[in-house]
Amino acid sequence: DISSIEAGRLELAIEPVDMKEALSEACDLAAALAEAAGVTLSQSFPRDPVVVLADRRRVVQVALNLLSNAIKYNRMGGTAD
Repeated sequence: DISSIEAGRLELAIEPVDMKEALSEACDLAAALAEAAGVTLSQSFPRDPVVVLADRRRVVQVALNLLSNAIKYNRMGGTAD
């Protein structure tokens, strides 16, 4: 994606993104990885909706990457919030 951005070829679909939904999706995708590593994923969100203008797919991709790192560099029985 970096090379596509630098070349001006990356197309983004900017839209209102509900962060709770996007982050929940990333957590759902990372759940099996966390379970296999013996790491508990914890989700807590603000009561009020948080909506940003972004490319939803990229937001989920970034969150999933961060969760994957939190799981990978954690310990058995650890927690990723």
